[in-house]
Amino acid sequence: MDLIVRANNAIFKEAKDMCMCKALKELMADELEAEKAEGRAEGRAEGKAEGKAENVLELLKDCGMVPEELQQRILYERNLEVLVRWLKLAARAGSVEEFQNAM
Repeated sequence: MDLIVRANNAIFKEAKDMCMCKALKELMADELEAEKAEGRAEGRAEGKAEGKAENVLELLKDCGMVPEELQQRILYERNLEVLVRWLKLAARAGSVEEFQNAM
């Protein structure tokens, strides 16, 4: 009999925990969705920044050898306004040095 009670108690606790977890998820659904949306927005912003940085480098590589230090500086930049400015500079620059001096 004791064995049956212990087995049922374990099942009860597991079911109780599952119900509590589900109830908490339902209660916090709005907050969880807001966090997911924020994460997606951050991911999109990071993707845009990476794309712009890669575009800057592509334009600069057409002008000549891009030093590793400059490549890293461009790739680590996450401010979209700065990257757009650099993209325009790279499009007009006649050389990598000209771009660096105008940065």
